[in-house]
Amino acid sequence: AAAQAEGYASGNDSGVAPGHHFEIYLTPEAVLIGKVVRAADGTPVEGAEVTAASGGWGWSEAMALTDAGGNFRLDGLEPGVYKARAESDELMGRAEEQTILGLGETSAPVLVEAHPSLFVDGKIVTDAGKACEDGSLSLKDHANSRDAWAQVEADGVVRARGLLPGEFEV
Repeated sequence: AAAQAEGYASGNDSGVAPGHHFEIYLTPEAVLIGKVVRAADGTPVEGAEVTAASGGWGWSEAMALTDAGGNFRLDGLEPGVYKARAESDELMGRAEEQTILGLGETSAPVLVEAHPSLFVDGKIVTDAGKACEDGSLSLKDHANSRDAWAQVEADGVVRARGLLPGEFEV
């Protein structure tokens, strides 16, 4: 069972029913704010997907798109340690520092400098040639210890973004 409410981090509890008494505690949300800019010239990046994940008190992750000024707001987070990552088809960047968020805390603005990157797209099909409706793509660059992952869309199309040059194994 899971619960969520505006202004709070989501919560969940699991157990066997009937017989288990479910209790779900919601904590005041932590918020990560910041800006994504091009590393080369400092111009704001609009439409970049910004994510941050933490293993803090459980597992918490969030996603937001940057506005015209490159600004983002990741809310509904649990307290924990976060590192913002931004990516688009042409750019990828990570915040230089991790951000530690306490209960109900909003961070100071975090700067993410984005560098040129690449993407790989394609279509996943079954043995019968039909579009795979539920799957993912995993790429590994063993030489540089990098990997990427992307979820397939309903029509089998998949796109892994924010890749740096390298040789990837599918």
